[in-house]
Amino acid sequence: MKCYNHPERDAVGTCVDCGKGLCQEYMDLWTIPVCADCNLKRWQATKHEVFKEFAITAVFAIIGLVFAFQGYNGLFNAIAVIWMMAGVYPGWKMLTRITPNVFLILPLIGWVLYFFIKFFIAMLIGWICLPIRLFKNIRTLKEAKKIEMAIASLK
Repeated sequence: MKCYNHPERDAVGTCVDCGKGLCQEYMDLWTIPVCADCNLKRWQATKHEVFKEFAITAVFAIIGLVFAFQGYNGLFNAIAVIWMMAGVYPGWKMLTRITPNVFLILPLIGWVLYFFIKFFIAMLIGWICLPIRLFKNIRTLKEAKKIEMAIASLK
């Protein structure tokens, strides 16, 4: 089998996503054997997930903004409510990573209680998770940009 991008070279591996042959140069580019097209698709999917998280966080922040000006007095209280609501989704994601699968057998009332308890805890830990997730997502977008430029230079 020959390399998909370099037909004059023998393939030493295959892309884990599409099965195209890869020469040693392409095998050494990334930590997993993947062709440039498939790697680009992977990073575009990652960017889509990051933008989706930004959008969901923004929606919760807007909900917090609505609540903040409904009855909270003072700028500090309003900012606290907005920050707490913006942190719901990052907090929820953190809780989902550590929640055991034992809750799969709950009856309906158990699911309702589980949802409200998890939502409340997500708001509480969201204060911490929000800046961490924002930093991580911005770093991921920068890395995606760098990878996309590297892939563009290969073509």
